[in-house]
Amino acid sequence: MLCPELWRFPQPTYSRTTLMCSSWTEGKASDKVRREIRARQFNRTVSIVLPVCQRSAVDELDRELRAATRAGSYCCLVRQCPLVELLRQEFLEAFVRRGRIFAISAVGSLETDDCVALTPDGILLLNLHQETFQRLGISDSLVTHRKDKYVVKLDLMSTSPETSGGGPRIERVRERFVTESLACDLLIRWLPPNDCSTMLGVAPELTISPASLERYLTVARGLTVVQVPAISYKRRELSDEAIPLLSRDKDDECCTHDELLEYFGMLVLDCDTVEEEYLNEYTLDGNRIENDAATGNWHIQINGMLSPMEVESLADTLASVTRMSLQVEVIKERKEWDGTVKTPTLSSSEAMER
Repeated sequence: MLCPELWRFPQPTYSRTTLMCSSWTEGKASDKVRREIRARQFNRTVSIVLPVCQRSAVDELDRELRAATRAGSYCCLVRQCPLVELLRQEFLEAFVRRGRIFAISAVGSLETDDCVALTPDGILLLNLHQETFQRLGISDSLVTHRKDKYVVKLDLMSTSPETSGGGPRIERVRERFVTESLACDLLIRWLPPNDCSTMLGVAPELTISPASLERYLTVARGLTVVQVPAISYKRRELSDEAIPLLSRDKDDECCTHDELLEYFGMLVLDCDTVEEEYLNEYTLDGNRIENDAATGNWHIQINGMLSPMEVESLADTLASVTRMSLQVEVIKERKEWDGTVKTPTLSSSEAMER
């Protein structure tokens, strides 16, 4: 039996913006969504629900979505990576200050473990226990303090020995990392700059590519690195179930935004959303979209370490393909309507009289 207190959890905070595909590329609402996407450096899951779509249209959208991301890219899972490696001068010059780098602790919890993250703008964030924070002795870079956890922020983009904002010297922090032997499993993805070397005749080991990071960590630093796909796709047909509807008309019996978010969460967690007459089964009141024999409801889930540019590109692709599909449907409807117009047939004598 479930503990009653489980039902007392507050709903997670989230922001929502409703957009029509025709207005995605224009208007203040679209700009707001783009700003929020660009502000979120670490994205793990993008979930897309396609109600009442033909398989051919879903196949086309699937191809477009895959093309919107960097196909074949992968992340480096560095086993017990010493944090001092992130502060080495050659690492800063080659990967932090060139291209875009994403790094985050692969395991652990913010509430119970020391965690680290490195953002593309060169900000190293450390979420530390009080004991670890006191051992490091870098209180002059403290950002926030909540209970027994301390968040430390270091700017690694500065080329001077002194970081911006009056923070500690990188050299001193590097020495403290060596002394304390801080290490963790780290998931790193590096996107090279657009001007990287791709000239013919250049040896593969000298060509700048996403594999350059792995070669540096394994060959130059002797670390254990495991390749992990940066992005994975999962598509499934939602058979025997309907999709909840949103409506701007308050009189319509449709689901709320909270209920729609709950439905998306159940799809992401691969829960059973087919309604059955049972006490504890999931049910959703209100109008829903039913598919027919020629169409189906689909769920596309994209997992991995997605950059903000890729998430924005996915949204642009989805809006573009949807807009094109609507235009095709309008053309088909017009052709079908023109084909049903009946013109009267006249005999030769009637035609001559007229």
